[in-house]
Amino acid sequence: MAVKYVMTYEQLQELVRVVVSDYNGTPHGGLYYNSPLEILEQRMNKGMIPRQLPESKRSEFLFLQMTTVKTVRGKIETGKRPYIEILRGEYRNDVLARSGHLIGTKLTIHINVDDMRTVKAFLPDGSEFGELVVAGKWSLTPHTYQMRKSINQLVTKRLIHYTQWDDPIFAYYEYMANQAKEGKKRASNKVAQVREAINKGQDEKSEQNRSETLQNEQDAIAALDQAREVRQQLNENENKTILKKHKTIIY
Repeated sequence: MAVKYVMTYEQLQELVRVVVSDYNGTPHGGLYYNSPLEILEQRMNKGMIPRQLPESKRSEFLFLQMTTVKTVRGKIETGKRPYIEILRGEYRNDVLARSGHLIGTKLTIHINVDDMRTVKAFLPDGSEFGELVVAGKWSLTPHTYQMRKSINQLVTKRLIHYTQWDDPIFAYYEYMANQAKEGKKRASNKVAQVREAINKGQDEKSEQNRSETLQNEQDAIAALDQAREVRQQLNENENKTILKKHKTIIY
């Protein structure tokens, strides 16, 4: 239907928001003809606070997740640190980089297809190995599984090219923007998707900068408080010394 009515990516997103909003505001028989929002309001008025999944665990519950098995590669003789490869990207973390004994081992990998910068790895016995990060420029900007796949295909066809200093996502964006200007079908939607990914990356950097600034301010305040405490202690010790030297005995 989206193809039939030539819907854009932004229009599809807006449609999903409207459908979800309508559902939450519509009375349902299963809720005694209350809407989900009314039920939520009633329960909150009774003191029932909605439970929220901790931020650290949200990546474990993904709507769009792929599971695959990858073999740990590397070569100790040449100094090639252990890694796994997904769509021409090398993934590792500090632990894997030091685990030469895992070369040849098959790891189960959970891939968040909405953001290919990191994946989660599990050992053959099912225990969690940790998060692996893609190396190089692929780690700079959020990108989907399909974006990475499309970029690799375009590179193979020699339609786009980027150096080790270029961000592949920006190179892809420039290519698709030119395709859209030439009136190529579906190019505009892909431009919108890439633009959204770039904006997400910029928002993350802004949030990180804000967090670092806030942390620096907190550290500075803590240092000042500590300095005041030290100064106060020194003054108290100095006063005690003076009183001890000039102590007056009253009969």
